[in-house]
Order: sequence, then structure tokens, then C-alpha cells
Amino acid sequence: MLAFFHRYREFVKEDKTVDGEPLDLFLKFGLDERTAKNTVANIKVTANLTAVIHEADVADGCNRTVGNLLYTVATKFPANALHTIKTPAQLDAVFAFFNKIGPENFKLDVLDQACGVGVEVSAEEIELAVGEVFDEKRSIILEQRYRTNVGELLGLVRKKLPWADPKIVKQNVYAKLYELLGESTAADNEKPSKKKEKPAKVEWMFHLSHLKRTLIHLSFFLSQKKIIRYDDTNPEAEKREYIDHIREIVDWMGWKPFKVTYDSDYFQDLDELAVELIKRGHAYVDHQTADEIKEYREKKMDSPLRDRPIAESLKLFEDMKSGLIEEGKATLRMKQDMKSDNSDMYDLIAYRIKV
Repeated sequence: MLAFFHRYREFVKEDKTVDGEPLDLFLKFGLDERTAKNTVANIKVTANLTAVIHEADVADGCNRTVGNLLYTVATKFPANALHTIKTPAQLDAVFAFFNKIGPENFKLDVLDQACGVGVEVSAEEIELAVGEVFDEKRSIILEQRYRTNVGELLGLVRKKLPWADPKIVKQNVYAKLYELLGESTAADNEKPSKKKEKPAKVEWMFHLSHLKRTLIHLSFFLSQKKIIRYDDTNPEAEKREYIDHIREIVDWMGWKPFKVTYDSDYFQDLDELAVELIKRGHAYVDHQTADEIKEYREKKMDSPLRDRPIAESLKLFEDMKSGLIEEGKATLRMKQDMKSDNSDMYDLIAYRIKV
């Protein structure tokens, strides 16, 4: 594991500085006053920790867990490690490697190969890969123009050149878009309308807007079997009279449903799927607060508990369902991609506690 931290420490450039007094910076970073003062007294450690804070982009503060981890990196591991880890993608690969292999008895050359150590991606190679992606997606790009999902394009380039500098890749993608499409137009800036059919909520009486939407929806699918699905997942607001009222309105319009279902009908299935996701390592129990989750999303950072042991998450999930954990103290989150350019792909909350 020491070799990993050697490489991580080298990823932090020592020539970077952070504005502001070191003591104030370290206190904001999460250190207690005594430790912060002792750190400031050591010029070398102060320089190292300041560089780490700047590189991790937490100069405005972070939680104590992250602060302690980065403080350890800055103070306990030497700065003369090999100059090998150069991009965020390589650093992510290091974490993934140790998460899969474990720190015991690993081979350094295998780690280097898995993390792209020594791989230099030229500007010409990046330009060529971006060109290939645009050739593949040309028709879609011309149709969607500046509404094209740039995150998808970046992802395709990343598959071709995983160790390329992401900033240079992004610059090339936007330059290529401009080369192909020219200046954006007023139509490019219009947001497309998104219509999504939702189940009938049983928290209020139907009003005219509900009636119109239901009539259009049912009329459109004249030859199809109609299913009424009630969203009864909010027990605080639901009442039986709302369910009866919705059914009366549908009957009054002359439509006979083929089947009537409730979201709660699938609670057991959803519970079993959640357990299966945990067992496969695709979900975890998290204890971050709402503010911490928001902060980590903004910084595209994984939760510190994202890679907690599977058995631990399984036990905590059972505790959540059994009422052994207070409301707001835990959530079950699905592992997606916190580094994605599309915020919809961040780790979403599948279950939360509501007492």
C-alpha cells in the first residue's frame, strides 16, 4: 500500500500554493487547533499540506474524514516518489486496482500496467480519436447540434484513450463541435420539452389538468389494454378516498381498466433487488448528511463509505428496515458514476428512512 501512497503523493504538485493564512486554512480543512499550530511550525509539512489541499480542491473546507486522509498523505509519505501518476483517470485506476486486488502481495509492474503508468498520449492521438468518435456519431450530432450529449462523446473518447488528459480531450471535443456546426443559433438554446407519464398519486383529488392528461393518454392508446397504477409510496399524504375518487373519474370517462395495481405491490420485489445489488457490490449504505451529499456531488467525489464491506452494508440495510437507525442517519445508494459529466449518473438514493 505504501507504493500506492508514494504514487499518490507525487500526483500532488508541490509548486502550487493557496491564498490565505496557513493556520486559518488548516482549521477550515478540519484539523483541531493544536494540530494546526504544530503543522504551521513545520515549514516543510506546511508546504506539503497546502499543496495537497489545493490539489484536492478543498480550500473552502471539507469533512473531517477527507481531511484526515489528505493530512496523512501530506505528512507521512515522502515527496520523492516516482513521477508516474499524472491524471485523475490514473488515480481512479489506482483506487480501483487496490479495491479489486487488495494491497497484499501485489506486483508493482501489474499496478503500473493497470494504471497506465508510462503511457504518454500525444495531442495528435487525441485529435485522431476525437475525429473517429465524431465520424461515428456524425448524423446524431448534425441532428441534435448543440443539444448533443457531450458527456457521451467524452466517454467514447475515454474508451479509446483512457489515459489521455481529460482537459485536452474536452477542448478538442468542443473545438470539433464548433468546426462541424459553426455558431450556435437561437434554436440550439431552446430546451426540448420532456413529457413523462407518471402513476396517479393518491394524495389529492383529480382536477381539470389531471382529467385532460388522463383523457389524452387513454385515447391515444385506443387498442391497448389499460392499467391503472397508483403511486401509494407516501403514507403521510395518502387516503382511501383519493383512490376511490380517481377510479370513479376513470369509470365516468367510460374506460374500463384491464388491471389495477399499486406501487406498494412491488415493495418486496424492490427490497429483494436492493439486497441483490448490495451483494453484487453495486449498492451501499451511506451515512452522509444531505449537505455532505450535495458537496460531494458538486466536487464529483465518491462517498467515503462507498467501498465499505458488503456484509456491513447488508447488516445496516436490515437495521434500516427494522427501525434501528434514526430517520436521516442512513440511506441506501446505488453505485453509478460520480465522475460522469451527467449529474443524473451520480450515485442515487434508492432507500431512505422515514419514521
